[in-house]
Amino acid sequence: MSTDSTCSFNSTDCKGAIKQITNNTKIPITNKEIILVGMKLCQTHYNKFIINEAHNLKHNETCSHPKHDEYKSQSKNTNKRSKNLNLEKVPKRLMLILNLDETAKICSLCRKRTDKDPDYNILEEYNAPISKKENDNNILNIGNHAYSFRKDVLYSGDELKQFESDYQEIITQLTISNEISLSDKIKKMSNILYKNQRKY
Repeated sequence: MSTDSTCSFNSTDCKGAIKQITNNTKIPITNKEIILVGMKLCQTHYNKFIINEAHNLKHNETCSHPKHDEYKSQSKNTNKRSKNLNLEKVPKRLMLILNLDETAKICSLCRKRTDKDPDYNILEEYNAPISKKENDNNILNIGNHAYSFRKDVLYSGDELKQFESDYQEIITQLTISNEISLSDKIKKMSNILYKNQRKY
């Protein structure tokens, strides 16, 4: 929101348009005591306290795992230095054993190593990760398409096969040139669907 008033810092550094800090402005946590809702900042101070600080925080995030340095030193890829750590939220199953809260982030290396570390995986509170291997009974293959069923299945396999069959039949009937307008295409598709419903 741009206004014609002066910057709250009112210094010789002030340059550019004035922006008012609103409830929607994402104030970096390190500047929450300095920058308050309702303040007016020139472009220079807005960049310094909002844009640049948010950028610095994002690129200076560190892994919260208590053994991060130990795992990193044991890693084969120690010489390969990555500028950005691939940080992710701590899985709920590891929060208690690592003594971290839900806002903490750990890197993928530490997540994987924790599951192999006897300091953690023999603890009573430890929960092993659940395998994501697909159960073949829950996969239906029709033509080139694979459908995965969940616990909350809306349709049975037979119904899904019927839907796929109907879809393929409609596609074969659907010969629409690119010159027809979108509304005419929609009308033609609805007519085909209507005719197919009347058959049954």
